Amino acid sequence: MSISTIIIGKSKEGREEKILKLINDSKFSLKNNPDLLIIEKIKTKKSIGIEEVREIGKFLKILPISHSQKVVIIKESEILTPEAQNSLLKILEEPPEYARIILEAESEVRFLATITSRCQVITANENYNDSKNSSKFLEMTLNEKFIWAENTAKLEKDEIIEELNSIFKDIKKSQIKVSTNSLNLLIETIENLSKYNLNTRLALEYLSLNFEKKDNKI
Repeated sequence: MSISTIIIGKSKEGREEKILKLINDSKFSLKNNPDLLIIEKIKTKKSIGIEEVREIGKFLKILPISHSQKVVIIKESEILTPEAQNSLLKILEEPPEYARIILEAESEVRFLATITSRCQVITANENYNDSKNSSKFLEMTLNEKFIWAENTAKLEKDEIIEELNSIFKDIKKSQIKVSTNSLNLLIETIENLSKYNLNTRLALEYLSLNFEKKDNKI
């Protein structure tokens, strides 16, 4: 069965140790292995783009050669562009049975909610603590949310998506109760801002207007 995992941790060594434990096969070498693909940032670039993710699709189309599985490791996966994450999402939705995809990152805050929802998230050390704190949005009055929308719309698109993903993760981690429709609207807003050239402020204001809590936690 195919497994996709995100490994979170401030320590690079801790993340690498966790990867080795996940692979859990002494015969699965990390060197010169035709069934292993490692994706990492090109030195001349600041992010991992869609072209690198397309290599994953090509790699997984070929059956394993020496092992029962093919392993893909994406290093520093928090710097995947939104476009690259959307391309990766298509792979995560229907991966081959023999695929094991591992994303390692310092923090999950930059991932699209749709990515984290399709992966098992593991922390590499007990000291990991996501410093982003967007749960205040959930306690805002409607007027405060519109002020938040105005200020947030001035940020770069990647920063806005990061902010919305932080809100999503705070909901999942906390005991704050929101409606299913609100959660779906939040995810839809993240996806639309990632894919399309929308009026950012209007999208955030629409989210603020229609986001509500409910009596039962999702």
